[in-house]
Amino acid sequence: GTFHLVHNGNINFNSRIKELYPKLNDTKILVKIIEKEEGNTWREVIGNIIKTIPGIYNVILSTKDKVIAFKDRYNMRPLCLGKNKYGFCIASESVALKNYEYLKEIKGGQIVEISDMGIKTFNVLENEYRICLFEFIYFLNPKSKFNNIEVLSLRHSLGNELAREESYHIDIKNKDNIVVIGSPDTGIPSGQGFAESLDLCYQQFLEKNKNRGRSFILGDDKSRAEECNKKFLVNPDFSINDKIVFFIDDSIVRGNTTKRIITLLKEYGAREIHIRISSPKIIDICKFGIDIPTKEELVMNRMNEKQYEEEYQIQSLRYLSLDRMESVIGKSLGISRKSFCNGCFGGGYEKELLD
Repeated sequence: GTFHLVHNGNINFNSRIKELYPKLNDTKILVKIIEKEEGNTWREVIGNIIKTIPGIYNVILSTKDKVIAFKDRYNMRPLCLGKNKYGFCIASESVALKNYEYLKEIKGGQIVEISDMGIKTFNVLENEYRICLFEFIYFLNPKSKFNNIEVLSLRHSLGNELAREESYHIDIKNKDNIVVIGSPDTGIPSGQGFAESLDLCYQQFLEKNKNRGRSFILGDDKSRAEECNKKFLVNPDFSINDKIVFFIDDSIVRGNTTKRIITLLKEYGAREIHIRISSPKIIDICKFGIDIPTKEELVMNRMNEKQYEEEYQIQSLRYLSLDRMESVIGKSLGISRKSFCNGCFGGGYEKELLD
């Protein structure tokens, strides 16, 4: 019968499959495969899909009498279940559940079936976690939960960890001249965690222009640069004139946003500028749907930290190590450090997921 499908993810179908459907994207190919899949029930059809397609997909599928949610076995993208007195809700992250209470994260290799008979859960395959680390540092709403842990607290913990690795000498002589600023909005909790751990003054000197979007996902450098120039507002209640500024951000991808921030900090009289990033260097493309199409556009593929400091005339640039980030997020979520996808940080990709 008729069905409707919503897909979040990226399936790297091999050349044989693409040749069968030359003009269709991965979602439409998935629809064609479901249409042709043999099975007496929807559970059988979807079970076969999960067993035979290893790619990245969270799917909500509706039929005439039920709603079915299912995940690939690798659990890379978030998908959660909520409940209230009227029924159930499925969303890609918990902040979208609104007046539904967050129940749980749907697991990899799992089918959740909702109908007039209530809710049923079926485990098709043991999940082999490859959860995307970039989701937690950048994409997820800070108020969202994953495994019942709020993303805001995770980012705060990454700021704490960044402070533990800090080598800049801070003492009673220079402490009052140091200001910590978190990049609005995703860098704010890490900035606050960094400042709290080192007992430094935190100021939200820069605020995000709420009328502007995310420059990272725009299609070309010109568009990204124009968006960056309109992205931030300066809070007149704070001054950084002659201050030692520690600017905390979640990541540097192409470098457009950070370049604009450095210019602003200099314009407002910062004596020293120290950039701290609460994630590792992004040095590889994402092969699972995040918009990083070429290595050449990644700023840390063109230069190292020392070269970056010299080019932009700042005092220092430091990143949180991959080892420490995996440890902090893994411990908080109760997940093994081996259960994350860290491909964009240079950690490589699962061969099976690429075909």
